[in-house]
Amino acid sequence: MHKIIRNYLYLIISYGATSILNLCALTLLSRLLSPDQMGRYSMANAVVALFYSMFLSWMVNANVRFGCEEIKKSGTMAKTWTARQTFIVPGLALAFVLLYLQPFHFLEKIYNIPSNWWIILFVLLLSKWIIPEAQSLFQATGDVKSLVTLPFMNAAVVILFYGALLALDSGHEKIILVLIAPAIFAFVLWAGSAYTKYWKSKIFFLRPETDYIKQIFQYSYPLLLSIFVAYLSDWGDHILIRIFYSNHEVGLFQVAYQVMFAILGISSQIIILLLPKLIHEENVDGKFFPRYLERIVPTFGSFWSLGIVFVITFLPYIFLLVVGKKYAGALVLVLIMSFSFSASYIASTYSVLFSLQKRLGRAMIYNAIGTGINLAFSFCFVRKMGIIASAIGTAMGYLSTQAMYLFDQHRYYRIRIQNISILTSIVIIYTLSQIFVPTNLIFRISLGAIAAISLIHVIRKYSLVDADVLATIFAGRHSRVENLSRRFFVKD
Repeated sequence: MHKIIRNYLYLIISYGATSILNLCALTLLSRLLSPDQMGRYSMANAVVALFYSMFLSWMVNANVRFGCEEIKKSGTMAKTWTARQTFIVPGLALAFVLLYLQPFHFLEKIYNIPSNWWIILFVLLLSKWIIPEAQSLFQATGDVKSLVTLPFMNAAVVILFYGALLALDSGHEKIILVLIAPAIFAFVLWAGSAYTKYWKSKIFFLRPETDYIKQIFQYSYPLLLSIFVAYLSDWGDHILIRIFYSNHEVGLFQVAYQVMFAILGISSQIIILLLPKLIHEENVDGKFFPRYLERIVPTFGSFWSLGIVFVITFLPYIFLLVVGKKYAGALVLVLIMSFSFSASYIASTYSVLFSLQKRLGRAMIYNAIGTGINLAFSFCFVRKMGIIASAIGTAMGYLSTQAMYLFDQHRYYRIRIQNISILTSIVIIYTLSQIFVPTNLIFRISLGAIAAISLIHVIRKYSLVDADVLATIFAGRHSRVENLSRRFFVKD
């Protein structure tokens, strides 16, 4: 097997295994913390994410972009590393000062976090900064082993730590330990690995070059807007809920949001795994991407839609199994948020096209509009409807973005949108119906069966599953799966 493909598969397997461990960690965390404590835990992470987004995250991509280039030329990343420190060191210093001084008492007034937590938040910030910093170094230097093993090790240790806290069951408040201990371990693990790599790569301080600093700045600063939009998308609802309600409601929203986010991640990873094989088989040319929209996306969307019907049918039981009965109040939230992942394959399969078309600015605008719709709805209705308004706003934001992706790409390539629209509409209607029978298993299974039969009928009627794509995906040892799929989904 080619080295690049092998490394790619290792990364995908590592990501999948780490995602499972992170879900297990959420299971333990939800049993360690009450909804009120979970809300405070979320607000602490919201503060850290804000400072990281403003002062540090915009410099990460430059490490890969300029570092790879420098390594090829000189065998070291010293110039890139030194130039980036002219932004990173002041960013860390400014974050430290703001957390220490706390102008306008923002920790207490906005986030409801004790003012004496400032040092804890700075430790969390160091941990949040060092992980992508180290990962970008490993990417630039081609250290796949570290990229594969370190996330898995980190997640495994967190699970062991949470498990030990549960076993001890001392009765004391554990939120400080839950926050600080994993952060310290992550910093030591990633910083230690990064230091070793820096040493081996002969990375050392040089006198910063003004022109090089300008290049890095010009490359990085346009990312600030998209980073800010991403922050609002992830944390805007949490902050609104905290302003109008309490940490208890934030905690309920957080666990529902985390489960939603975990399912959203599955669709993106599946398409990332399949795309290289599909592109290789298709031999990229000017006609590949229209074929991609006409054949590959409907095939993937068909399987995703059937799978997500199964997930949504049993979602209440999966959710309560993961987070525990004390978060039962969040069940309606996750059912509403399930609209977000009912058609998430659209964002996963279409976003790659914006990158290849060099139209990422357009995608950023769509994401900004979706985030705006989300926060506008939440802000207008959260006081009247409670945190359900934030769940509805989240679903509306994601669905709006997915719809804009869909219409944009089909208009760009002048391809009919009818088939994908019908497929997606069935899943959305089914998702809506499930909200009204949250715990009635018989009704949920009955509705799920009707939705699955309807999907299979539409898939066969409009020939949404392509036989050639099936042959490419399930070639070799998986030929039986291909034959079975042909019988069910491909009309003779």
